[in-house]
Amino acid sequence: MATQAELERLPERLMKRLLFGREHSVFRMYAALFGLMLGLFGAEPAFAHPHVFVRIKVEVRYGADGLPGAIHQTWIFDEMFSAFQTYGLGTGNAPPTREQLAPVAAKFMDSMKLDDYFTRVNVNNKDVRLGAPKDAFLEFTDGVLRLQFELPFPQAEPGDLSVTIYDPVYYVALTLSGEDATRLTGAPASCSIAASNAQEPKAVDESFFQSLKPDQDWARQFASTLNVVCR
Repeated sequence: MATQAELERLPERLMKRLLFGREHSVFRMYAALFGLMLGLFGAEPAFAHPHVFVRIKVEVRYGADGLPGAIHQTWIFDEMFSAFQTYGLGTGNAPPTREQLAPVAAKFMDSMKLDDYFTRVNVNNKDVRLGAPKDAFLEFTDGVLRLQFELPFPQAEPGDLSVTIYDPVYYVALTLSGEDATRLTGAPASCSIAASNAQEPKAVDESFFQSLKPDQDWARQFASTLNVVCR
């Protein structure tokens, strides 16, 4: 893992351009920066996907009417990615505050917008597009970044639902982790939740992705999925 001293060897302008430039996804910028780091320290560049590893927790929140109202997610990023994204932040030896991380959180959410925040929802066998994220913020605890955000249902309706979470270009591996990885809040007593991770992440190179057809949803095999059934 890169140390703070190693990160400081990178030119300051280059760090700011790669970390905070608006012309690229934050995850693609990280891939470029990681390859640059390897080159500076004498290693061969690596372009295999995925580049970022995230443990996720998903909560389906129901309203007082007993209908699903929002999908709340917590993303816990790997240490390497967290170190890159918090470079130069914080005051003295103190970790960055939520306020200092606010521009980073905004960049994260903007990077995921075109891919519907990596979240696909189906209700009663119909695809549902969730609303814009609410209450998104980042925190830095225990040496890693934690992102929280909520995606509201545009119109609540009763029935079974499924939530599938994955990055279609596989820069990011998203894995449900821990016994508390999924939760129902405020749901009717007749509802239950079950979750699964389709496959363990595996490395594939850039040329493989370039060979795929536009309509091939190859990365879906690595999706994390949860199903809510109400009887």
